[in-house]
Amino acid sequence: MSTIHKGTAPSSSSSSPTIRSYLQIAVIYPLSLFIASFCTVLFTPRESYFSYKRNIFNTLFVKYGWFWTTVVYIYHVSRLRRTSHLQAFARWFLATGWWILVTQWCFGPPIMDRMFLLTGGLCEVVNDPSIVDKSQLTTGELLVTSAACKLAKGNWRGGHDLSGHVFMLTHASLFLLSELLPIFYKGDFIHRQHWATYSVMGLLFLWWWMLVVTGVYFHTWREKLTGLVASTLEWGVVYVLAIREIPAVRETIGAPGL
Repeated sequence: MSTIHKGTAPSSSSSSPTIRSYLQIAVIYPLSLFIASFCTVLFTPRESYFSYKRNIFNTLFVKYGWFWTTVVYIYHVSRLRRTSHLQAFARWFLATGWWILVTQWCFGPPIMDRMFLLTGGLCEVVNDPSIVDKSQLTTGELLVTSAACKLAKGNWRGGHDLSGHVFMLTHASLFLLSELLPIFYKGDFIHRQHWATYSVMGLLFLWWWMLVVTGVYFHTWREKLTGLVASTLEWGVVYVLAIREIPAVRETIGAPGL
């Protein structure tokens, strides 16, 4: 006679992505960035179309990177049938919130501007004693000046400039990958061949390529490293830890699915 064992609930399906699966895919980004950056140690990169900041991929896509990420995500979510759209957009809200805090606004200047200021950097306009006496400025005024530097047609000088390109490209890619991965684990042929899947994969490829370009042509090692670290924080907390290990979070924002 067979014995029925009672106790713990059955484990999740083996067809669901595991933490190991997420990490194996996520390592693509630091590895690609390291290889691209290391190549510049071995040889001096030649100028190319991508070495110019005004290339069309940079000005049309990367500059508005979170907009394009949002567009393909909405398209992806619109075809899902067994996943709460409200919960899907709650996860997008968290990812968007982190992008805003780092690059746009954090109760004033964004985190990347605050880091620049705290490491001794200022706008060149503020650094010119003939224009501004720094000793007469409050911390708030210095922060505002740092955040408004580009609008004032000044240049960043002296501080640590966290790579916004590395941050946005990696942060957006980890977000989209985490949302798309279940399609390849549990989705059928129709889900995998859907135009939404192609759209997400196409943007992921473009973000990866522009990350490689950034690694070769722009920013220092430290600037790229801090951009990379900042890009993984929200993803690690939400997708690797909270959704999988904290039931209350999973019930609130759900988990990526079909």
